[in-house]
Amino acid sequence: MTFPRLVAFLLFALALAAPASRAADAPRHVEGHLASGATYVVDVPATWNGTLLLYSHGYARGPDNPARNAPDTGDVNGLLEQGYALAGSSYARTGWAIEQAVPDQLATLDAFAERFGKPRRTLAWGSSMGGLVTIALMEQHPARFQGGLAICASASGTLGMMNAALDGAFVFSQLAAPELPVLMTQAGAEAGKARAAWQAAVDAAQRTPEGRARIGLAAAVAQVPLPQDNIASADTPLADVQTALYRGLLPATLMPRDDQTERAGGGNFSWNDGIDYAVQLRDSGRAEWVRALYKEAGLN
Repeated sequence: MTFPRLVAFLLFALALAAPASRAADAPRHVEGHLASGATYVVDVPATWNGTLLLYSHGYARGPDNPARNAPDTGDVNGLLEQGYALAGSSYARTGWAIEQAVPDQLATLDAFAERFGKPRRTLAWGSSMGGLVTIALMEQHPARFQGGLAICASASGTLGMMNAALDGAFVFSQLAAPELPVLMTQAGAEAGKARAAWQAAVDAAQRTPEGRARIGLAAAVAQVPLPQDNIASADTPLADVQTALYRGLLPATLMPRDDQTERAGGGNFSWNDGIDYAVQLRDSGRAEWVRALYKEAGLN
């Protein structure tokens, strides 16, 4: 059955049902507030299979801070159709909110149980920073979950991730643009200017063989992830690998370090004293690609 015909059939079936039946068959949608000031959102299908999926969202920058119980609306609808209940909170603050996210997610579970009863199974899931929140929930409160899925998680934690970002930014700036700030401590308009300067420098480097090689080296020590289709085959063209590293360099290195992170941490918490970047390259798993890029550029 095609999707339009399926939609028409469902609308026809709903039209035949009594109003009370339609209300009973509709998913239940609830929004509320937690004691911390965070908000939460819950969706429960009419035919609930007893499993609750607790979603932890990723890093949110800026004042907007809506509660989310899935990555997008399509995921909400698809999971509800399969019988899963969904829940998630906004966290009490935006930014790097690991400290606030864990208790707010637990409070969301409590609010769900009070309204709909205790689930037979509770599964935690989340993406990016939310993947790290998921890991923290599972490690710190294992009795409350029967499973979890951390998607593209910031699993190395704040220090590891920020240090890797510093490594990549330091290497690129030293080799290609020493005037660039390696720590993104700016806020507001100044942060925008710094990012624009970085983007211009990386774009300029990408236009020369030497610059492409240096981007590859910086991305390697920053542990920039590659899309699966770029690493699935040893026959992947070097240019395709380098393009993926170029696209991933700035998102992986220009981690925000303004009031969302450094003020919460009490100051700068990244360092590269004593770092051997030859070892970093060796351990990156990308050394052969970097050597090939340097050879192509006539560098050593």
